[in-house]
Amino acid sequence: MDILPGSKQYRMLENALASSDVQWKIALHHHPVYVSSGYYNLVEQKTFTGDPNTTQLRSLYETYGVDLVFNGHIHNYERTMPIYQGQIDTEKGVTYITTGGGGGKLDEAAISRTWFMAETKSRHHYIKIKIWDNTLSLEAIDSTGLAFDRREKVKDRTWLTTPLIECDSFSFMEKTKVIVRNPNPNSTLVVQANGTYQLTTSEEMQVTLNETTILTAFVKNNAGVESRPSTRTFSKLTLMPAQKKARKTKIKAEYYEGFYTVLPDFDKLKPLKTFMTDTLSLDVIQPRVENHWAARFQGKFTVPETKIYRFLLESYDGSRLLVDGK
Repeated sequence: MDILPGSKQYRMLENALASSDVQWKIALHHHPVYVSSGYYNLVEQKTFTGDPNTTQLRSLYETYGVDLVFNGHIHNYERTMPIYQGQIDTEKGVTYITTGGGGGKLDEAAISRTWFMAETKSRHHYIKIKIWDNTLSLEAIDSTGLAFDRREKVKDRTWLTTPLIECDSFSFMEKTKVIVRNPNPNSTLVVQANGTYQLTTSEEMQVTLNETTILTAFVKNNAGVESRPSTRTFSKLTLMPAQKKARKTKIKAEYYEGFYTVLPDFDKLKPLKTFMTDTLSLDVIQPRVENHWAARFQGKFTVPETKIYRFLLESYDGSRLLVDGK
């Protein structure tokens, strides 16, 4: 599933978070954003930051003031410290909780502590949450009824909702129109684009961009309270030169084996198998070993019209797409 910035799923989540003015925000999804015990459960491929496909959700949660994120996938319990912009922040930070102890075989808890770990246990459990006014309390309770972890957070009521930056795409060729929406009444919307500030008390502001721009928006009121900022980068792309129309040919696939944790330099390696195929799907590779392999596809394709195209690549250890050598 495509959850990268600009995708349908990403926009749906951002709109839901931006349109909510509730005091407490809690998100739930299966794969963890942070985990200390190793996301892949393999010595050669351990990562201590969770599913690499969910990393782009961190800034989204931080921008819109999410308090808790519940995840599963790893069959144990872990609670992180409150994290904001890669650091521990007890005021603005998001707390991530892996709660995979509802049943089934347990995974081992992390042996060594990571910088973000607050508590971890390998035991069956459930989570109990109480919310009363501006206080949220959480308990992790094991199968014997013992509460082995507790967390409490008190939240100030004086906050402003972060403005929403809307656009059809974060990339454009000539120019693009951006709409910034302010959901807060009786406040001022501040928009900064490449060092230039614009202010309005209206509910929205339209900005036309003609060049690559870093756009930041926040809201402030007469009491001096400011919302968290929302930042987006809009990239102006150069049209690639036209090429000869591709003849309908098959795709060359190459299969390699090795203990790869990053993308190898395929030009320096000799493939174990080379064959022709009609698809870019990894299903045609049929590797002899699990996890310790790589593949390269080479071929031509026809671009039906001049516009911006989005390609989605997915792998645990890295993917690269080259079009006309770039």
